[in-house]
Amino acid sequence: MSSGAPAPRSKVAARVALIRARSGISPLAILLLPVGLMAYAFFAQAAELIGQSITAVVMLSVLAGLCGAGMLLRPSADRLELFRVFSFYYLMAFCIAPLFEPAISMYVLEEPRPALLERTAALALFAFVSIGLGYHLPLYRTPPKLVLTRHDEYNAPLAIGVGLALFVIGAISFVALFVLAGGSAVILEGQGGLARTEFSFGLGWYYWTSLFMLPGGVVYFAAQASRTRLLAWLHAWPLVSAFALLMLLQGRHRAMGPILLMFAVSHYLIRRIRLTRLAVYAVAGLAFAIVMSTARSPSFRGTFATDPIGYTVAILRDFPDRGKEVLAGDIGRVDEVMIIIDHVPDLMPYDWGWSLTIPLNPFRRLVLGPRSEAPAIGNRLYLIARPDMRTSLYTTGFLPSIVGEMRANFPFLVCFFPFLLFGMLLRYVYQRLILEGADFLAVAAYVLLGFHLSNTTINAFGQNSFEMLVVALPVLIVRKVARRRSRVGTRPPALPEPVPSPRA
Repeated sequence: MSSGAPAPRSKVAARVALIRARSGISPLAILLLPVGLMAYAFFAQAAELIGQSITAVVMLSVLAGLCGAGMLLRPSADRLELFRVFSFYYLMAFCIAPLFEPAISMYVLEEPRPALLERTAALALFAFVSIGLGYHLPLYRTPPKLVLTRHDEYNAPLAIGVGLALFVIGAISFVALFVLAGGSAVILEGQGGLARTEFSFGLGWYYWTSLFMLPGGVVYFAAQASRTRLLAWLHAWPLVSAFALLMLLQGRHRAMGPILLMFAVSHYLIRRIRLTRLAVYAVAGLAFAIVMSTARSPSFRGTFATDPIGYTVAILRDFPDRGKEVLAGDIGRVDEVMIIIDHVPDLMPYDWGWSLTIPLNPFRRLVLGPRSEAPAIGNRLYLIARPDMRTSLYTTGFLPSIVGEMRANFPFLVCFFPFLLFGMLLRYVYQRLILEGADFLAVAAYVLLGFHLSNTTINAFGQNSFEMLVVALPVLIVRKVARRRSRVGTRPPALPEPVPSPRA
């Protein structure tokens, strides 16, 4: 071989920067934060609900400022850092959405609303500070400025095959669930009174295995995107398919899950999320939520399935008012926490952790029967706060958020410890999977866990935990199995000089 011949190509994939883990804080964000805080205080004092108490307005304004700092004043350039995402969810649930909540709701409250608003605002502020303290405890090493990818340490073809198999299992289970529940006549047209919340009744095995569509789609997309950036978006088809399957048959948040996961994987492996695109995605997501707020009803599913374009245009004609309804009714959690503070422990005693064992309910049903289940907080308190529904055959509830859930389990000050532990959990997930993992399977596990952990702000930790385990565990197992090792069990050698990312 002549001296001018090119050197053989290394079998170790070139490592690029996954994220910039340490960067400077933008001076513009420091200037805009006080302006946003004053604007929020102005609108808050004029809001129907939270404007009833100036003290609550002040505390929620402080909370909005802290959430804004949690999103904008971060030492990391990663826009999907978990505390940043959690702060956004928290801001929407306890600061933005309550601006549109009406002064009088359908729930019966014993104490005056201004007093309950003040106690709710104090609890929300206390919870966020406690979670933030747990997240920022100095328990971990300082991350490097650039976190380099380690895709070469994992077997991408194996992950692609397993991911595709998981997705197929989930899709088949979902179709079987659809058929066994009665087919299109029952599901789409609402015949037989089968509502969305009853869709999995008696068909739990099919329901839980249908959730494998998410981890299967995420693993497949992440593994394909780690190998090539050319037309990498085409490999998101399993997640798009999962969205299409879930769109009519489940709630809006569940249906939007595959799309959110797709964007999160793309952020780390294909192209960074920009603020302008994020704003467009947010408007599109709100429009989808507005349409599905009525289309999910058994009474309107058939109409939407027959003429989805015409139905969508008709619903979106009154976009501003319908947007306010979605924010107040689906995302805002001040009303729900007020109910818990008002009725616990006076009419319902503290649960002392019992509702946090809801993830064990599937196993209780198998061994001890349905009567052994731990009941959800929102279902019990709904009947207390809605005495007109106690004799009705229609049973429902509300989602208390992790803030209300902990307050229903423990007295105010005792809540500090579970909030602190939750903040530590957020930090552990981000540190372990992104800062220290930095491979495509770590990204897949992170977006699944991060999505469910952030959703506890508008759902509940106990009710969300089992599903989080179902969707995250397969990815963690695949990551363990697909790990490449040399003959002596050591990691492959890293490149002497990392290649900078063209996307950074």
